[in-house]
Amino acid sequence: VIDLENKMFTHRPDCFGNLGVAREIAGIFNQPFEDPQWYWNLPTFSSADDVVLKTQNTVNNLVPRFMAVAMKNIAVKPSPYWLQATLTRVGIKPINNVVDVTNYVMHLTGQPLHAFDVDKLCKHSSELGIFPRMSKKGEKLLLLGDKEIELTGEELVISTDRQAVALAGVMGGADTEVDDNTKSIIIECATFDIYSIRRSSMRFGLFTDAVTRFSKGQSPLQNDRVLAYAMKMMNELAGAQ
Repeated sequence: VIDLENKMFTHRPDCFGNLGVAREIAGIFNQPFEDPQWYWNLPTFSSADDVVLKTQNTVNNLVPRFMAVAMKNIAVKPSPYWLQATLTRVGIKPINNVVDVTNYVMHLTGQPLHAFDVDKLCKHSSELGIFPRMSKKGEKLLLLGDKEIELTGEELVISTDRQAVALAGVMGGADTEVDDNTKSIIIECATFDIYSIRRSSMRFGLFTDAVTRFSKGQSPLQNDRVLAYAMKMMNELAGAQ
């Protein structure tokens, strides 16, 4: 058993996920290592006729890649025991199968994910969609845990066409939180500028697992694989389509 904790290697963002750590250990011991097949394969995404998810990226200098997918027919419930046990071993409290999948995949790959409740999101938008943008000075955002912050105009946020719903790369918003009544979700998988994330984190005193990874410079090249794998797990554990 190799017990490893990584908090500081800013030049090795790949070592903030179990796959990267396993790859590194294999290299140190001169052993062959092969990524899972899903990590190698270029995924394809198909759209359901009854779901129109709109997104855009007008800040690609700060958001190299932004991906989002809508999934319906969610059955929110406790995760299976193996998943709860796995998360507990790395210090994460199990919440429900949807949130647990995002945390599991983050620890596996180093890529943070966030899930939004679609019905809650639609209450704060005129159409189904999310996108990254710069905040507006004086704009208010209620975060998970009911902490309200006042934005300065210098932070990246995830927004609907009406309001910000998450502090990008740092923490999700309370208004769109997944709960036991969630029926549909949007999964966001993106890459953010490391310096923008660090500034937002320091400004509001928010030091999350997502910040730890995004502030080291996660590669945008794995986003599609990670998103496809998260979708597969959501289907298997929550019935999501």
